[in-house]
Amino acid sequence: MPCLMAPSLECAPSLNPRKLGRCIRCDRQVPQSTSDRDSAYEAKFLREVSARAERRFGLATGGFQQAVDRRLALGQQRYGDSYMAKAPAARALDILEEAWDAAAYALLDVQKRLANETDDTAVWHLFEIAQHAAAIDSHARSLRSCDS
Repeated sequence: MPCLMAPSLECAPSLNPRKLGRCIRCDRQVPQSTSDRDSAYEAKFLREVSARAERRFGLATGGFQQAVDRRLALGQQRYGDSYMAKAPAARALDILEEAWDAAAYALLDVQKRLANETDDTAVWHLFEIAQHAAAIDSHARSLRSCDS
């Protein structure tokens, strides 16, 4: 496919692990033909995660699997299988960054709610979210050490 930044050249895949599967010049997704994904395994994995989360935390997880499936489909549409091609350390960094985002969003929301003197229940849920983000951070850092 012609590069958007240099139309006389073809898109060239980046070697940067954070941009695998993207053109080095125009950052457009470079199509990939193979996939290591297994949709049956993904469904089983998410069902098990939901069931264990319900037992462990006593929370309803209805809609979780469908939401993850939608995110996977959206990612597939936007980026193809480039995530699967990333190095394990780069995938762990992606997880870390998402955890940090969750904690940051929760913190900002708590501050806004406290300024407006809202119900403590919402603040409690946001604090729980931030605690789980901290747990994700710890596990993702451990995961990175497994891959080094």
